[in-house]
Amino acid sequence: MSSFIGHAISGLGVYVTTRAAKEPALRDLALRDLFWPAWLVFVAMAPDLDYVFRSLCMRRDAIGVLRITHSLVGGLVFPALTLLALSRLKMARDTRWLYAVQVVLAGLSHLAMDMLVGVASLPLLWPFTTQRFKMPFGVLPSGPAFRLDNVYMYRNLLMEVGVLIPLYAGIYLARFAKFDGRKRSIGVAVLWLCSLGFMGWAFTLAR
Repeated sequence: MSSFIGHAISGLGVYVTTRAAKEPALRDLALRDLFWPAWLVFVAMAPDLDYVFRSLCMRRDAIGVLRITHSLVGGLVFPALTLLALSRLKMARDTRWLYAVQVVLAGLSHLAMDMLVGVASLPLLWPFTTQRFKMPFGVLPSGPAFRLDNVYMYRNLLMEVGVLIPLYAGIYLARFAKFDGRKRSIGVAVLWLCSLGFMGWAFTLAR
């Protein structure tokens, strides 16, 4: 599984990279404008609520523990509730559509990241089947135990941040940078190559 820091970065990354070009610049956001990106961060982290509410979010079968929040249905619970709330608010259709896309992507980002670790198998199709699915390889590190004396924690967090921040920064640069085409392309390429480099490092970890 990925760390809570990685999931938070993905929630924020979804917001930053998919926001409308006409929205205020990030540095100009007012305090009230921060609720939505904060909500996307929560949605991206929400499937790990099963660590807190174990009796509600975990089941057992013949194989072992079944983390039902790590299914497509579980990952889309909060996005579905958000879509219901958005349908009752007065806002422009384009804004509602953008918010809908963002919150669904934030919810699915958690499952995607956990799959890309390549360690845990997830019950993606629960409740229709309890079959687990697992990637045969990993390009993200797992979230190690949080201890200040745990050197692997710092190493894995470095890998995770090294993959995610350049990845989302490259998307942001491609969409919103005011550089000319060549400078923008070079910047995006450098950022994505950096992300790929950290993916390659994570790929070498034992699974």
